[in-house]
Amino acid sequence: MGQQQIEALAERLTNDPQFRNAFQTDPEAAATSVGIELDDSDREALRSEDWNQVADQELATRVSKGHYS
Repeated sequence: MGQQQIEALAERLTNDPQFRNAFQTDPEAAATSVGIELDDSDREALRSEDWNQVADQELATRVSKGHYS
């Protein structure tokens, strides 16, 4: 995932509660639904985290910094 895509994803997570809920349920599907291209390492990183355990405010911060786990 490129820097622009990371920033777009973090922005969406911060400002769109419906997207944030979808991301917490299925981050891969949510990301691809808004045009974020994921490679194998991105998918693995997203799968490695239980996003339901991450507070809403922390969610975008972790994604934007690449701290998936």
